[in-house]
Amino acid sequence: MKKHNSIVKTLTIGITALILIFMLSLGALIYKRVADLNIKQFYEKLNQTLTLMDVTMKNHFTSIETSVSLFADIDLIRENNDDIKSYVNLKDESGKIPMTPLENSEYEASVYKLAKAFVEDKPDLLGVSFSLQSTGAFTRYPAVARSNGYDSRTRSWFKDAVSSQGKVHFSDAYTTSAGDTVIVASRTVSYPDGRLKGVVTADADLSNLLGLFSSISGNEFGKTSIILCDHNGSILVDTINPGNLFKNITELGMKGLSSFSHGEEKTFDTMIYGKNTG
Repeated sequence: MKKHNSIVKTLTIGITALILIFMLSLGALIYKRVADLNIKQFYEKLNQTLTLMDVTMKNHFTSIETSVSLFADIDLIRENNDDIKSYVNLKDESGKIPMTPLENSEYEASVYKLAKAFVEDKPDLLGVSFSLQSTGAFTRYPAVARSNGYDSRTRSWFKDAVSSQGKVHFSDAYTTSAGDTVIVASRTVSYPDGRLKGVVTADADLSNLLGLFSSISGNEFGKTSIILCDHNGSILVDTINPGNLFKNITELGMKGLSSFSHGEEKTFDTMIYGKNTG
């Protein structure tokens, strides 16, 4: 009887051990498959988010580019009329000369009103300007006083537009004296006969990008932190810490970017603000 009980006990222990081993193996297999599925879903969501970011950014800047080109190609802007106030030979004791486009020529008033309509219709634009090659004259909506002897032809945006030969040029991002973060989009204007007449510009509001990418970071693809930089590495959007605007990405101490080149695709894990991110 004792021998029989011993055999039963041994068989029971053996069967139990086999069941435990089977359950552990099955659990490990299920865990691995679930983990693999989660990783796959994560990267699928990440790729969807990145695609949405690319489309959003492309649409944002394409809209600005289209607005500048539309303004530059309007007949009023291109007509044979240079009657816009020049500040090149003007001085004031204060160092600033008020801009009064509605009190100057009829042509300048018409250009000013057109620029006003463009800005009011485009929430991404903070201002639109028009300057002349012939005299360095300049007008803008909203009107902003010019410094003594102001010559638009000496400005980097004017030279960049001329060098771009009819294509829209985007400047590096910067903060204006009013505290706005902008990128200047500029393009040349030609007379009907093809001669260079001048340059139009639009100040594009970059703060809208933070709102756009913040909405993406909290969409149905899952909460995602986004840092967007320009080709120089200057941070344009940081949904984690907006105060990092215009800092260089290298200041965040991400080792994965220490040897990064513009245009390169790279994936790595790192710590940002005490949180691990992929």
